[in-house]
Amino acid sequence: MLVASPTETQRQGWVWVVALAGTASAVAALVLRARNAAIEPEVGELYQTDVWVSVTLPPVGAYLLTRARARLLGLLLLSTALLALGSAGAMWAMHLHLTRADPGPLASAAAWPATWSWGPYLLLVTTVPFLVPNGRPASAGWGRVLVAAVGAVVALMALSSLTPGRIEPYEHLTNPLGIVGADWLVDGGQVLVGGTVAVFVVLGLVSAIDRWRRGRVEDRRRLGWSLGALVLLALTVLGAGDLPYPWIDIAPAIGITVLVAVIVASALASEAADEARRVREQLTTAREGERFRVHRDLHDGLGPELAGLALHLNAIASNVTDEPTRRQLGIAEDALRRTVEEVRRIVDDLRPPDLDQLGLSGALHERAASLSQASGVDFEVHDTPAIGALPPSVEVAIYRIGCEAMTNVVRHAGANRCVVRLARNGTDVHLEIEDDGRGLRPDDVSGVGTASMRARADELGGRLHQTSGNDRRGTRVTAVLPVEQRP
Repeated sequence: MLVASPTETQRQGWVWVVALAGTASAVAALVLRARNAAIEPEVGELYQTDVWVSVTLPPVGAYLLTRARARLLGLLLLSTALLALGSAGAMWAMHLHLTRADPGPLASAAAWPATWSWGPYLLLVTTVPFLVPNGRPASAGWGRVLVAAVGAVVALMALSSLTPGRIEPYEHLTNPLGIVGADWLVDGGQVLVGGTVAVFVVLGLVSAIDRWRRGRVEDRRRLGWSLGALVLLALTVLGAGDLPYPWIDIAPAIGITVLVAVIVASALASEAADEARRVREQLTTAREGERFRVHRDLHDGLGPELAGLALHLNAIASNVTDEPTRRQLGIAEDALRRTVEEVRRIVDDLRPPDLDQLGLSGALHERAASLSQASGVDFEVHDTPAIGALPPSVEVAIYRIGCEAMTNVVRHAGANRCVVRLARNGTDVHLEIEDDGRGLRPDDVSGVGTASMRARADELGGRLHQTSGNDRRGTRVTAVLPVEQRP
């Protein structure tokens, strides 16, 4: 049983403290709003969306931070507790104005969080597109863009906390830290907010398109649901302006709730799928490692021992003068040699012999040359010398996929030329087989060979794509396999 360390337990405890503090602040804002309305009905409105979001989303964020791997999404949702802090502070400041003749600086200090606590809204809008559908960015590059988006929002929150003037929508509350003479921050801040939203929302949608292009079928399905929820949120925000109060406030809350529910469900589903995929990758790697060990033991141990025994029997038989005994020794020698051949067949089935004799690149060259000589198709193999050592499971998968794809070119493509490219990009190995044949047709049915190639890639957490050119000429098979297991 896994037991959390004391440090991890403390961190999880503080996460839940923040989430519950957000809920408590939201309840306090509601209570203060009711008291203020009893004194002065025209008191400034309390945004219902702020209360709803700050009550529901922080506990979800705390759960993701402490129980799931979608920690970026969890941190984003936990930050919405700040909305309740701003609302409670503003309501307390209004209460002081209504109940005291001279509220003093305390009221302004209480209202100050309302000048910047809207930041989580901006975080939701600008960063969620990077996190669909599973709560994590599509790659390290998009992760850096996500960090830039968060940094830009934090900078805007800091500027807003220093903007002079009235605190929206409370007529009697002004920013106590507003910089005198910096009125340009009022209009300039709106321009910066609008520009930040436009830039990072567009980049987020581009990252979603990139994820769609590289994703599996199940990833694309979840991504479609997430993008649909994003569209619903946009419609509720843009269309809420014509609705009466409180629906003008409730509609965006509905959109945010649906979006977060879809993304959280997708993140949990992705986590379960990733766990199953990791188990499958580990089993495949262990299986190929064991096959390699058995291959080595048979090739280097049992095979030579049996061959030596056959030679020894032959030597004994040559010195025996009794014909029946000589004949029996010959029968035993033949049986032993057949056993040696069977062991060699088993060894070859466990691991292609060309991989051990020639290496992955040399084995692909040899297979291409053999197919070229037999079919007349001009095969070219290009590889980079920096591929390095690969795990046995990856070597076998790349070789089998390459052989199957080249065989398909000979059998089905009607091609004159085929180019095979093998390269390593960071932690991935890329194999590409491109021919100038007839290409894929809409009515083509994937055969056993294509299914086998895709299964080999999926087993190791890789991916395989098969495409044709725009004019339906030529076919390209691309396989990308991770060299190391993902953490």
